[in-house]
Amino acid sequence: MSNWNLETFDNIYAALAQSAYRNRPGNITYDQLDVAQQQVLDSGKSVEFNFSKDGTFKGQTTEGGGTDLPNGGVVYLQPDQEGIMTDEDTGYQAYYVSDTAEINQDTHQTYFVVRGSDGFGIDTKKLAKERSLGLSGQYGS
Repeated sequence: MSNWNLETFDNIYAALAQSAYRNRPGNITYDQLDVAQQQVLDSGKSVEFNFSKDGTFKGQTTEGGGTDLPNGGVVYLQPDQEGIMTDEDTGYQAYYVSDTAEINQDTHQTYFVVRGSDGFGIDTKKLAKERSLGLSGQYGS
């Protein structure tokens, strides 16, 4: 299988875009954070990610982007306390990532990172219903 991951984290925008998707180095999707990181987000605090360092996922390594990145490559995933940035039915998720642990007057950069649906064009509600009934339906099993 080819490595579809970025070779380096030297572009913070590309790194954040890639990291919004599951199974990628530097992953920021809630369901793939470790339990400690999820607990921090659930408590209303942010989680730090450092894109100046190497990121590895399932044996594939993306080289760190060095310290020439904005804020030295350090960004903070902000908690989604309202649940407004996620639509589980479509697979849509969005994240606020900033250069400070809290978004306030000291924040200079805030990124809005979007992960589109992993199942573009698929009726996920219908698929879930078919699977729960043991049917293969239009999308197979």
